[in-house]
Amino acid sequence: MNNKEIRKKALSRLSYYWVEAEFLFLVNFGAMALFMAAAYMIVLILRPDLGTFSFPLKLPQIIDTFRESSEVRTAALILPPVMTVFISPLFYGIKWCYYQAAQGKNAPVSGAFYGYFSLRKWGKAILLNLLVFLHKLVYFIPIAAVGGTVYYIFITILNNTESAIMKALLYFGMIIVLLGLSLIYIIVTVKFQLIPYFFAEEPEKKILDIYHEGVEAMSGSKGRFAALQVYFVPMLALCLSGYLAMFVIPYYCMVKAICAAEISGGKLFDEQIENDEKKTEGEAVKSAV
Repeated sequence: MNNKEIRKKALSRLSYYWVEAEFLFLVNFGAMALFMAAAYMIVLILRPDLGTFSFPLKLPQIIDTFRESSEVRTAALILPPVMTVFISPLFYGIKWCYYQAAQGKNAPVSGAFYGYFSLRKWGKAILLNLLVFLHKLVYFIPIAAVGGTVYYIFITILNNTESAIMKALLYFGMIIVLLGLSLIYIIVTVKFQLIPYFFAEEPEKKILDIYHEGVEAMSGSKGRFAALQVYFVPMLALCLSGYLAMFVIPYYCMVKAICAAEISGGKLFDEQIENDEKKTEGEAVKSAV
């Protein structure tokens, strides 16, 4: 299947899995929101003056807050590892649900929580997330360094010009450069995209085996999967507006799961139906004879 057919098939899958997909979205979003709200409340207790913030926060306001408040910097440093510890099993559980649904198998939402009932699987989920994160960090650091440098240069020029046209061009140029760097990051890290599905399917395997098998399986399909991700970039950007995320995220997750199933050799639901129909037709012919 090409990517267009995969997107079409994802909508077909979701027609049977929308309720479950929305539940998984709300659970995942709610878990992250809960940790962020807890961190925000702790910071407010330590720094009551931050309660004068107006939302949505603007970038200069965020930067100034980081410079002035050690509590905010500490919370920003602690929150990601704490979320990784508690949400890793859910992350892989959701991948399992979508991967099963993509293949037409039974995919109860309770499967998203199986990792929490085994300390061994919970620990493996955390370690695998850490392993993938460290490998992604190798690519992220130079790209972020380039992005930071470009941002600093553009802001410096922007603060020293009074021309409205020049400011508009600078903003446009900065957006293009940062978008380009984001696309580069997507492309160079696409080789890690199958790893969560391999772990979700066979969590008993060794972490390094799962990692290497996932990377190896993607070796011949990097361009295809990257193109699939790039296609969704504008839609994912629109998710920042709010409610669209409830429709785009489940669709995106199902598309990735179907593509992962095809690349990794998973048997898709339509193929199963086709085989069953052929088998039924064959039996009908034999009965008629």
